[in-house]
Amino acid sequence: MQKIEFDIIISGAGYIGMSLACLLAKQNLKIAIIDNNYSYKNVNDKAKFPSRIFAIASASMEIFKNIGIADQIKSHAQSINQILIEDCENNENLIFNPKDLNLQNFGFMVDEMHILNSLNERVKKCENIKIYAKHEIAQVVNHPYSIEIKFSNNKNLTSRLLIVAEGKNSKTRDLLGIKTKQTNYKQDAIVFDIKHEFNHQGVAVEKFLKAGPFALLPKKGGYESCVVWTDQNGVGEILASMSKDDVTYMIKSKFDNCLGNVEIASDIIYFPLSLVYAKSYIKDKTILCGDAMHSIHPIAGQGLNLGLRDVQLLDELIKENIGLGLNICSNNLLSQYNNKREFDVNLMINSTHNINQIFSSNLISAKILRKAGLKIINNLTPLKKYIMSYASGYKN
Repeated sequence: MQKIEFDIIISGAGYIGMSLACLLAKQNLKIAIIDNNYSYKNVNDKAKFPSRIFAIASASMEIFKNIGIADQIKSHAQSINQILIEDCENNENLIFNPKDLNLQNFGFMVDEMHILNSLNERVKKCENIKIYAKHEIAQVVNHPYSIEIKFSNNKNLTSRLLIVAEGKNSKTRDLLGIKTKQTNYKQDAIVFDIKHEFNHQGVAVEKFLKAGPFALLPKKGGYESCVVWTDQNGVGEILASMSKDDVTYMIKSKFDNCLGNVEIASDIIYFPLSLVYAKSYIKDKTILCGDAMHSIHPIAGQGLNLGLRDVQLLDELIKENIGLGLNICSNNLLSQYNNKREFDVNLMINSTHNINQIFSSNLISAKILRKAGLKIINNLTPLKKYIMSYASGYKN
């Protein structure tokens, strides 16, 4: 019988992979993290790149609290005190207020690097986590009681369970032969930071324009925000080649002077948007989680929270199976994970996909539908509260 070197191998040292490793390490499991691109810049380095900013829901912050990094993340975070949705075509507004749920806020906006650095520091303090940097998985071999990982440098590792948390373009998922469904949205996400004259007061704004959503995401301090502007393919390249003064002039009309004078404070970057999700979340002794399992449209800012719910369930199921004396690679555990995540993941995939389709369409029928939809939500308090509760991470 092959020697088991680790209880669990996690492929991917991003925020999902490291969050899972930190939780599982508390169960005294021996964990290996594999990442061929493992390295992080110091967040204090002055960079021209815009923030990759995430909305961390209240329930997700509880997961970080369990890991032991919530206070560290909050010290760099801006609370989301209100969410304003504007349909600029129909002049319809929708305001979400956390006080309606007896919450102080909906969560926090925080730069990805602060999350990664906090997790990285925690991982390095865990003696039962070993990181294999600059290692690329070449082959995955399934054995009766273990799974074997073979690297391109001829080394190999074995464990009871492999968890793939590599991202939407996961090579290991493809290596395993797990098929995906993909939709090219033919849109660019254009991202840059701005400084502004007036305090944003912790209000996150999503404006729906003719070509797509235009989001203003508040950053810590009150006078800086991150812009995530969705438009058709090709617009990102054009904007990135323009002078910042010209782009500033273009975006002024989109702000309605709500933030006063604005100044672009970073480079302008862009990337194509697509929906990628796995047809199956499990195979043999392997489980997918995070973007390797579901990479959704960023329109609702829920990608990180969806992945953290994968992490939370995996931690709970593994703890439960160990308590019952079952193997952590049992078919029972894998099937429970697949079945319990299916509804939540499909709901988020369909919601973000359909919202983007409706709000990016200039068809008269779409305009009528979204105007009616916003009015219904505004006037139907239970529905409005359910949406707010789900966005806060307290509904599955």
